[in-house]
Amino acid sequence: MHIWLFYIFSTITVAATILMIAHKNTITSAMSLVVSLCSLAALFLLLHAPFVAAVQIIVYAGAIMVLFIFVIMMLQIPKPHQKTTRFGIKHLLVGSCGCMLFAFFFVAFATIPQVSFKTVTADFGSAQQVGETLFSKYVIPFELLGVLLLSGLVGALFLGRKEEEIK
Repeated sequence: MHIWLFYIFSTITVAATILMIAHKNTITSAMSLVVSLCSLAALFLLLHAPFVAAVQIIVYAGAIMVLFIFVIMMLQIPKPHQKTTRFGIKHLLVGSCGCMLFAFFFVAFATIPQVSFKTVTADFGSAQQVGETLFSKYVIPFELLGVLLLSGLVGALFLGRKEEEIK
């Protein structure tokens, strides 16, 4: 039963991510990203990591996506004019590259020998284990990530300001 759930949620994740990339409407793309993040959280639940799944839902699908939606609305991106595009050589080239990449990964994963994975401990994915790892071994990258996110937020606010407000 778990393998079928894995196939279902991984298909939803890939389809929502492709829809996010391919759609022209920014709000629809952001909502597709929410679906992708939620199905990724379901995959974490299948891996018996409930804390990581909860963080995925609360932080990424919740808080970060609300921030993305606010930035999209604040920037007031104009809707592009609907122009008809014909199927051209560019589309054929991109499609064939995508098919070749899919075939490469399919063959690569089909030919990999079966690998025995290390068994995980009972507290794998728990809040205590993630906290101990994050704040002991990865404390410097964690703090640097906070600074990077803060500078990205300041840059987004600066780019979102109108010309009259800058003068």
